[in-house]
This record gives sequence, C-alpha cells and structure tokens, in this order.
Amino acid sequence: MEDLKRVIEDYIREAVELPENRKLSGDINWNLVDADVYARINPVRNTVSLFYKLFDEIATEIEYNDQITRDYKNHE
Repeated sequence: MEDLKRVIEDYIREAVELPENRKLSGDINWNLVDADVYARINPVRNTVSLFYKLFDEIATEIEYNDQITRDYKNHE
C-alpha cells in the first residue's frame, strides 16, 4: 500500500503544479487534480475507495503545507 500511496502522491504533486489546476486566487482546484490523478491511476472497482482514502490524506497534507507557504510569503 505504501507504494500506491507514493505513486498517488507523486501524481498529485505533479498535477498541483500545473497552472490549469489552480484557481485564479492561486488555490488548488482539487476537482481538476482529482480528475488528472484518477485518470492516471485508473483504479479498478474494488480499489476506488482505497484510492480516495489515500488521495484525501495526501491532499489534506498538501493543502495544509500550501497554506503555510502562502501565509509565510504574505508576511515577508
């Protein structure tokens, strides 16, 4: 499972960096990131729930770190 989590995280990080996956505000558009990563992973029926469990864990961590980075830059 750790290998799958690592792959999902790599794909999420790639998708988050794409300008088309950001809102005008600079926030991450998670719907678009989800679509990109889901298409690349293409989970089969019995692994969809595991995919979303891992996706949500990783997305929460990335969102938190992204907010900290933006807050830091706003205070410079």
